[in-house]
Amino acid sequence: MDGRTGRVRIGEFSSLFEHIDHLEYHKILAETEQEKHLKKLRAMQRK
Repeated sequence: MDGRTGRVRIGEFSSLFEHIDHLEYHKILAETEQEKHLKKLRAMQRK
């Protein structure tokens, strides 16, 4: 990456990311939401 903006083909762009299936996506989403919730609870506990 050279820090410049420019055009890129969608195939090249997509190849930079790991493919995940629908179930794995929802698992990651649930874990992220749980982490946010735990962070909020810990912040409330400190008050």
